[in-house]
Amino acid sequence: MKKIPFSAVSTLKMVSGNEKKYSKVIHDGVLKEWVGIGWIELRTATKVDKLRYPTVSETAKGKK
Repeated sequence: MKKIPFSAVSTLKMVSGNEKKYSKVIHDGVLKEWVGIGWIELRTATKVDKLRYPTVSETAKGKK
């Protein structure tokens, strides 16, 4: 799946509407789910997860 910038899943962005777009992401090899007030860790990301969910990257470019 694609890489997204960390800023796209910050708490402010998530409560402003991104929770519908990024309900689950992979960060540092861990699948995480947004639960309304923050991120919870579900499990170590599997190969299937890596194909299905976006990966948060410090170096990914956001839309300008």
